[in-house]
Amino acid sequence: MSTKTIKSVSKFIDILKSENAKDTNAINWYRGQVNKEWGLIPSLLRTNFCEEDLISKFKQNAKLLISSPPVHELEWLLIMQHYAMPTRLLDWSDNPLVALYFAVVDEEQSNNEKDGAFWILSPTKLNELANIKLDEVRIPSTDDKHIENYFPSTLKYEKTTSMKPIAIIPPRNTQRMQAQSGVFTIWHRDITPIEKLEKGSCVSKYIIPADSKLLILNELNFLGFNRFRLFPELSSIAALIKEGR
Repeated sequence: MSTKTIKSVSKFIDILKSENAKDTNAINWYRGQVNKEWGLIPSLLRTNFCEEDLISKFKQNAKLLISSPPVHELEWLLIMQHYAMPTRLLDWSDNPLVALYFAVVDEEQSNNEKDGAFWILSPTKLNELANIKLDEVRIPSTDDKHIENYFPSTLKYEKTTSMKPIAIIPPRNTQRMQAQSGVFTIWHRDITPIEKLEKGSCVSKYIIPADSKLLILNELNFLGFNRFRLFPELSSIAALIKEGR
């Protein structure tokens, strides 16, 4: 898997044009990471937590705070992911600017001096590796039969299979998910990071040098692509005012 460098929004646009020219009908998803060393693997698989326990405890305390609790069990995972609970989900976006923003902005500011990464994923190629037949569905939704094996309830009672991660299109059931054009990959028992599946055949990686992050962030802000655009919440308005934006 070769890597190239992004140092400005204009260079970023050139890269997107080049990627699109390879196949104008291709579906691409995007992810930004503030540290280029991070792999493409979800938070739960980097911990020792038990998914069943996490879901049970989250439901126990969250139902009173949710006006319309989800019926579908995968929607519970989406809400948990939204509130930074460890899950088998990894966030992507079908909007490349969303991913670019997350590649240069670190809320904790602990990775500002580290190079970031911008990833481009072919969700259909990923699903081919998991034996999802594209003549039936290109990218399954949460109600599709192809993902029943990935349900928490299935994994709880079925102990023997080990399937590769797949790309899914969930309902965008929060304002933040809608603003960020959220889509997801979900893991089964095969915990291989996506960049190591079939020698990285599903993804392309671009490096964002640490000393280019502030320039890119300022260019995004100039284009009106700021924190409030991705986090449509009162706290975002306050943060932007304090920054003088």
